Amino acid sequence: MPHHDGQRRRWQIHHWLLLALVVIEGGLVLGFAQNGQGDFTGAVRDESQKAIDQLTLAIRIGLIAPEASSSLVDVKLTMARILNILVGPNDPLYQKNVDNPPGADGIGVIPHLNNIQIALAPYANSSAQAQSLLHALPGIIFFTNSAADDLSAALKSQDDGLVRRTLHRLIAFLVAARGSRDDPLSEGGVRAINAQMPRSP
Repeated sequence: MPHHDGQRRRWQIHHWLLLALVVIEGGLVLGFAQNGQGDFTGAVRDESQKAIDQLTLAIRIGLIAPEASSSLVDVKLTMARILNILVGPNDPLYQKNVDNPPGADGIGVIPHLNNIQIALAPYANSSAQAQSLLHALPGIIFFTNSAADDLSAALKSQDDGLVRRTLHRLIAFLVAARGSRDDPLSEGGVRAINAQMPRSP
């Protein structure tokens, strides 16, 4: 478990250092800009909706997980598919020997969350809304990373009880990360972020 936590932290630190260099050296040109106007709302709306859709898929797969009579191999197959939905193919935790379930976008929840950060970063000092959204993201990322790290550790275990308990516990992490549109940003998860964005015409 510590190995994977450190690995993920190093990956995130590297991500932010690269982003800082891009911003310092001359302004970030975002491919996500809405209508070419440099507005973050279109990117955040689209990326947060994609994250919601993938979290919902992962939750549903977890809820219809194999029965108690199923083999440990079948349970781990379900867990590997959920892990892939969370991390995406460029993450070291990605299970390359497992096929993606229908509905998986092949990108991953965590990359979508990182794309939200990238879209918001240039506005961190000029937009109160961007500041609020950036403040809400760490909790969402924590829940998603915690689920991914637990899944990765369980996949290496031969303890049937631990593996099955992990599969059930991860639902709580994913539901918390998805959140609710009716809650404030501080506790509403990615759905609350999405609810802050104007709808497409």
